[in-house]
Amino acid sequence: MTPEQIQELIDKLLGMGETMATQGFRLALLQVQVNFWQNAAWIVFLFLVEVGLYKLFRHALAKFEDNEEWAMGIIFPGIFGLAIGFIIATLLSQAIAFAINPEWYAIEKIMSLLP
Repeated sequence: MTPEQIQELIDKLLGMGETMATQGFRLALLQVQVNFWQNAAWIVFLFLVEVGLYKLFRHALAKFEDNEEWAMGIIFPGIFGLAIGFIIATLLSQAIAFAINPEWYAIEKIMSLLP
């Protein structure tokens, strides 16, 4: 190869690298948006489960007060409701972070792919 051909090849590779970096960042930014909406969907779903557990807890508490054996009916929704509450809080904090600073998380995704 002549020096001119080598320089032409280097210029082509540099142009491709810039295009790939730009496209990679754009795709990483889109993935951050996907992660945000996934978290939002999980938050809505878990909130609906939380509402169902709350109704079950209220029903079980009323039965327990009527001297029926519903002790596990009180413990089950209480423990799972508390755990789901912590999961919702975690997902909500991640979703807020994705919404406020998506560029940071896009760069973080790109950097995690590097060796």
